[in-house]
Amino acid sequence: MADFVSARRGLPGGDLPPATALILDRVRLGAGGPLARLRVAGGRVTHVVAEEGAGGRAMPAGGERVLDLEGRVLLPGLWDAHVHMTEWASARHRLDLSGNASARAVADIVRERGGGASDGAVLFGYGFRDGLWPDAPHKALLDAVLPDRPVALVSADLHAAWLNSACLALVGRGDHPSGLVREHECHEVLSALPAASAEVVDGWIADACEAAAAGCRSRICWTSVRARGSSCPRAR
Repeated sequence: MADFVSARRGLPGGDLPPATALILDRVRLGAGGPLARLRVAGGRVTHVVAEEGAGGRAMPAGGERVLDLEGRVLLPGLWDAHVHMTEWASARHRLDLSGNASARAVADIVRERGGGASDGAVLFGYGFRDGLWPDAPHKALLDAVLPDRPVALVSADLHAAWLNSACLALVGRGDHPSGLVREHECHEVLSALPAASAEVVDGWIADACEAAAAGCRSRICWTSVRARGSSCPRAR
């Protein structure tokens, strides 16, 4: 089973100051890749030496700390501009409305889940498809179940939003007739809502990446278990 080096979890043996150079021993270059020894300094990999001693530049000698990573996988940073990382991470902190078959069902979810915050924070939800509903979304439905906390629910295609009166007042649209806004008006409304701080969003992204990595490790473990025909506690 592959294990991965996470900068957020920290390296085995504890955290190091950013300027400290260190040697990473027995690190695997990519999942299933060869074992190597790396030198890291100033946030960059400065030397790579294959385990057999072939390839790469000579490893400098000195009193640098050596960490044995015991075959953990080291990967380069990944960048995909179309993942919408912030939306993906933020969705884990919003109500998932994708499985609801009516506006009334969504209002029931808002009633059940929306009373926790006492600071007036906006309650966000996502994933509704009102075109498939027998009833129409209306601010009165949300007002009846959660009148005091702003509620902003975003459709699955991100082109519509359903708001209660408290949220409409927050964005200067208190006189909106229905609370359902589409297309350009939807984007204007969502842009006007208070956003989480960069520090909070960074934390959400880090948590989401950790959860995704944990899921990958579990799937790798389960695949290995099925291939071997043995049991593993992590696969249960």
